[in-house]
Amino acid sequence: MDDHLRQISFLSSCEAVYPVGLYGWRKRCLYFFLLVLFVTMIVNLALTVWIIRVMNFSMVICFFVCVSFVCCGKSFSD
Repeated sequence: MDDHLRQISFLSSCEAVYPVGLYGWRKRCLYFFLLVLFVTMIVNLALTVWIIRVMNFSMVICFFVCVSFVCCGKSFSD
């Protein structure tokens, strides 16, 4: 009888353990969200590069414009 009670208590303690991880639709939604985030990042980077090339900006010009606004205390509304 004592062995039978030990087996029941062992089985009931094992049933409380839940699997850790993502399964089914949650995993698919997570992968879809990561794919959308990655595509958004790529499009954002491509548009940034395109705007810089079309407006003939260079990194040196952008740096000097940013430094002049910070050092001179000017704001973009002035």
